Amino acid sequence: MSRYMPNPPPYQFEGSDGEPEAKIAIMGATGTGKSSFIKSITNDEEIVVGHSLQSQTAKIHRSRYFVPNSSACITFIDTPGFDDSRGAAGGMTDADVLRKIATFLKAEYDQNQKLAGIIYMHRIIDPRMGNSSQRNLRMFKKLCGAESMKNVVIITTMWDKLESPQEGEQRELELKTKEGFFKTLIDQGAQLVRLGRGVAGPKFPPADQIVSDIITHSQPEFTRIQTEMAKGAELEDTSAGAELDGEIRKLKQQHEFEMKQLREEMMEAMRDRDMRAVRELEEERRRNEMVVQRLDEELRQLQDGLNYSRAEMQRMMMQEQQERENQRAAWERRSSHRRGIGGLVGGILTAGALTVLLAPL
Repeated sequence: MSRYMPNPPPYQFEGSDGEPEAKIAIMGATGTGKSSFIKSITNDEEIVVGHSLQSQTAKIHRSRYFVPNSSACITFIDTPGFDDSRGAAGGMTDADVLRKIATFLKAEYDQNQKLAGIIYMHRIIDPRMGNSSQRNLRMFKKLCGAESMKNVVIITTMWDKLESPQEGEQRELELKTKEGFFKTLIDQGAQLVRLGRGVAGPKFPPADQIVSDIITHSQPEFTRIQTEMAKGAELEDTSAGAELDGEIRKLKQQHEFEMKQLREEMMEAMRDRDMRAVRELEEERRRNEMVVQRLDEELRQLQDGLNYSRAEMQRMMMQEQQERENQRAAWERRSSHRRGIGGLVGGILTAGALTVLLAPL
């Protein structure tokens, strides 16, 4: 992991309950290894790790690593990725995902809780950055803003699945140097690291080292969407909301154009009395019409903004507190069965990270 610029005095991490807590958000497209990364550190049995490109994360999920012999913890926030195909299949839409992330971040802002770091995950095995990956990256940039990039770590995953290291190195170079990929983020202060199951070496820091470095060098800032909402912007007027709105409208326009073409082809088929073609074209037109209706619903969801009130914030705070207590109890039960295993009982943090996290409040 490359070295950071010298830090100001260590940030004092304090959770909403007054105990030491560092929060790290994990973002990226579906199937990049977000849940696996978190589970490798927390051993959280509630985390379901998928083995396909179908998302197993449909909500904001917090998972905690508890520092042995202290009240401190590291909270990992697992977020669903943006994936338009999931909405097309009748599942959670990208507007749903943005509303969930924005609601979480607004609640954190209202409690003066800043993220210690943000991890963005990307599969190095992908030969090119597809539509889903590009969509997630654009939304990530708009959500975080340049101000937060010094606390961002980009992890390229699945190096163990490459045919050769050279293949990954070539892709990594492209991601680092080409506009539209990670170059802008790195220029703004983000770090780029590698991760692969069973892959070791100086260029492959283990997950616990990555987390320790984030905490040690953290300079927490509120994300762009948090500051925009704090200034009164509605969700659709934030940078992320405007980005998603534009993408939805572009997709809607494409499908409306296809519907127009299909109607013209149907008219021609009817003149030729080709009823089989008419039926097939009508079925295709109906599918496009359903997509347009779904996209209209997404636009309405963006316009509706957040269902967020003081009572909702209180409910979320109580839920988080209960969740933390339950996870600590589960952690202690697991620890009692695994005494002597260094990672779980001895702690994963480096001495420097532990000093920062436990700095007197």
